[in-house]
Amino acid sequence: MEQRIDAYIGEYFCNSREKRNELLEVIISTKHLTFQAKAEILQCLLERNGHATKGEAKKVYNHLVNTIAAKRNVLAHCSLHISVSVLKDFKNDKEKTVFFLKYLNTKKVVPFGKKEVVAMIELTGSISGLLLLTKSPHYKNL
Repeated sequence: MEQRIDAYIGEYFCNSREKRNELLEVIISTKHLTFQAKAEILQCLLERNGHATKGEAKKVYNHLVNTIAAKRNVLAHCSLHISVSVLKDFKNDKEKTVFFLKYLNTKKVVPFGKKEVVAMIELTGSISGLLLLTKSPHYKNL
């Protein structure tokens, strides 16, 4: 998802492949530009290009930051809950839900099941499709 956003931003600002790659290497794909910052840039560009209304662009931003990034952070930063009772319950769970432990001032149990996985796949596919359909006019000249 992040690479597709990077490509969209690069295509918007650069006419040539060489300059686009340079922009990606030096600015966009660095540790200094966060996923949230890229989502904000994308929101602005979608509106400016007329590829999305203000409301639609805000919705894309919210999905990127509040859903996709949040779920990714659970997988990356939380501990898998593997107590004996959880493992026993998993065997009988048709949804095959796994649980993560998130510590932030308190302990919170975060479920992650098939429904969440399917929703993430559909959401990332939908946003990727939007970005592929709305390529920058510059890209057509390459």
